Amino acid sequence: MSFQFPLTEKEISTQIGREIKSPILVSNLEKFNLPQAEFLQFFSPLFAELDWDPYDTRRLQVDLLLKHFSEEAAAIKTHFKAYYTGQVDPSVFLPWINRLDAAGQEAYAAIQPWRRRSIAQFFLKPMGREIQVTREPVKAFAQAVEEEDVRSWPRVFSESPAAHVDNELFY
Repeated sequence: MSFQFPLTEKEISTQIGREIKSPILVSNLEKFNLPQAEFLQFFSPLFAELDWDPYDTRRLQVDLLLKHFSEEAAAIKTHFKAYYTGQVDPSVFLPWINRLDAAGQEAYAAIQPWRRRSIAQFFLKPMGREIQVTREPVKAFAQAVEEEDVRSWPRVFSESPAAHVDNELFY
């Protein structure tokens, strides 16, 4: 299968035969004439500096509780959005967490973040032959997907450190 870069979620959906709803843009460094070795050498270590993304962890914790207490799903779900978006802490689920058997407690405790993320937003303005780049803070991030999809709920990620984005390779 050959690909013509850049690829979007629409092309990928067509090629794999199922819809991908998240916005995706896939390309490669060669397409942008970027030196791959230098790019990877600079950016790879920076990921360890980013904060952990708590959102998948929160979703999986609630999924585990729903699996163990399916008859109480409505009560558990009343807290889900507030917990997922960071408005309440996990203590709202203590009535269920405390009733998990040993294996369930172990499985719940084992759910840990595995992805690091940050966010940065830039506005580009043509200025003659140059482009003015202005960084703007991002208060919250939500994706344009169905309302019941957790990605439509506002999430807050830490801002990308200036050293990660204020460099020639990033520009």
